[in-house]
Amino acid sequence: MIISKETYDKCCPTYKEAVDKLEIKIAQISNSNVNDVIKFTQLFPEVVYFSRFYFTPPEYWNFIMPKLGKDLPINRVEFWKQLCRHIAQWALLNLCYNTEWTEIKYKVSDILL
Repeated sequence: MIISKETYDKCCPTYKEAVDKLEIKIAQISNSNVNDVIKFTQLFPEVVYFSRFYFTPPEYWNFIMPKLGKDLPINRVEFWKQLCRHIAQWALLNLCYNTEWTEIKYKVSDILL
């Protein structure tokens, strides 16, 4: 489980049910035999979807953000820029924005974006 048991135990039954569903999806994707890029593209929408209906603890954002900078194809620069903005928007909405995330950069033809 990504969130602590202590945090989980303090939650109401409805929230626990939603967390359980999210955790199952995350575990299925994380344990799949696909590469990290595909895992990220499957994990990201699950966390964002959850965050649309429930406050999302920072542990989920901290779980997903490091995967953003690893081996992602950079041939779609505008897509990745929008994705970073989208993540920041949802993390801010959930009061979980981390200033270190602004350091994610993509290098394309010797240009840092």
